[in-house]
Amino acid sequence: MAWPKIVYEDVPVGAQDHTIVTAKDKQPWCDPQDMLEEIATPQVATLEEDYWVLGRNFRFFPDAPASNTWGWWSSSMCDENGDFATPPVMEWTLKGGLFTCIGLTLTFDPYGPTWPTWMRVQWYRDEELLEDKVFHPNGYQYSAFNTVRLFNRLVISFDKMTHGYRYLKVQRGIYGIIRTFGKDEYSNASIYEAVNLISDGLEIGDLVFNVRNLSTLPFSFLRKQQLAVYHGDTFLGLRFITAHTEMSDGRYKITAQDYLGLLSDGGDHYGGVYNGELSEVVLADILGEDIPYTLDDALKGIPIYGWLPKGARIDNLARVLFVIGGCASTFRSRVLRLFKPKSSKIANPTSLNGRTRTGTTVHTDKVVTGVLLTEHSFVPGTDTAEVYKAVLDGTDTVPFSEPMCDLSIEGRTIEEWGANYAIISGNGGMVTLTGTKYNHYTKVLTKENTLVEAGTIPNVKKCTDAYLVGPHNSAEVLERYFEYYRRNSYAMTELRLEQDEVGDLVALGSKLYNGRVGNITSVDLTLSKKLVANVRILLEDDTG
Repeated sequence: MAWPKIVYEDVPVGAQDHTIVTAKDKQPWCDPQDMLEEIATPQVATLEEDYWVLGRNFRFFPDAPASNTWGWWSSSMCDENGDFATPPVMEWTLKGGLFTCIGLTLTFDPYGPTWPTWMRVQWYRDEELLEDKVFHPNGYQYSAFNTVRLFNRLVISFDKMTHGYRYLKVQRGIYGIIRTFGKDEYSNASIYEAVNLISDGLEIGDLVFNVRNLSTLPFSFLRKQQLAVYHGDTFLGLRFITAHTEMSDGRYKITAQDYLGLLSDGGDHYGGVYNGELSEVVLADILGEDIPYTLDDALKGIPIYGWLPKGARIDNLARVLFVIGGCASTFRSRVLRLFKPKSSKIANPTSLNGRTRTGTTVHTDKVVTGVLLTEHSFVPGTDTAEVYKAVLDGTDTVPFSEPMCDLSIEGRTIEEWGANYAIISGNGGMVTLTGTKYNHYTKVLTKENTLVEAGTIPNVKKCTDAYLVGPHNSAEVLERYFEYYRRNSYAMTELRLEQDEVGDLVALGSKLYNGRVGNITSVDLTLSKKLVANVRILLEDDTG
């Protein structure tokens, strides 16, 4: 039976993204820069000696090889003894400052398999040579252990291939070491993921575990380093280190969060006043280039109107998802997945029959007797306000307490501006910045739950500050908000996971509960031999 494992990339955060790879000895159709990404190199036949083996899934070399990604292939070939006339050399130059790491991990040719048995690595800080060390790879994937502090350039040369008449091929290269923690190394490990089906708040998924070091190499455990969680070969999710504690017995306690955690710590989004910009454009602006994501087609092409305040990126993501009917999850995904949850009105549920343990319980909260939703409109007005007046020498960012338009400045220059801020510059004199206010109109919409017992104590859910709710979408958002809060029952069960994801539409499959249908809203999994999780299922309302 498969056991869980945690794959730890002990790498300096940001180093890969700030590296430029160059090599003079290379095939004209390959780009060495590709080796910094996780790529799939084609398994192709070449004229290298004894390389093309019949029956081993080799394909003919393509007529247009530049259409594929290869990593780095040398243009020179070694001789019959595996020696190069001139050892191929590549250089890694870091443009983002100085970095520290405990080594390098390189993947050579997995199909031969073929690799160099001699590798020289030189670490530099600008022109100063910090370390010069020779390694002897013993497989097509090799980790070279050597801790070097505060470097910004590497020169790596190779020789003595395992087979004669072969090209040097480097498919993947990363800073640091990839370590796999198995059941003998980690303990008390659990992974948690939750989804809010209407995104009136987003919950951060986490991973918590203890680990002891069974190797002689020290851990670095830097913030944002990546952890991949598996059960056997089944991928469960990515987490990024947020904190670690070294305990007296030599173990470490590790806490890590998902992409929503990175987004929460990733600074503010400037927001703005929107007048029909499409949902995918606004989401791309919020998520930036550091959060990889996928967006369901059903959530694309939706015009956005209204105001987003300057605020945490995770909060503005939630505000957009709330009005377009989307939610967010990272469970079983290597990216942030933005999707539209399904209901039994449009999809058939997956039965959980035979996969839930005895002890399933159904809980019922207070009945929601109605909902209240405030609709907002923002129209440029005529009232002006002085938002900045001071002596300024240099550049300053001015936040606004309310959205502004038609900015004007006396004394210097507006470098950049939006509805919630302006970046201005001055040369030592008095600078005055003035803006025009928006007129903010509101309208309150309500919907009553008529299917409640007489005498039920009123319990109204209110949403007053969703500023992207306006005349164009308020009816749709109100209905979605109402339907969500009508669902006041949920099931708790131990579920043997198969392909289940948070957000999935499922049926309890139990005669006791008449096959009630709902969406999985949280998964709390203790890593053990069995892939069994504590699951929360928000049940659909069955009152009609």
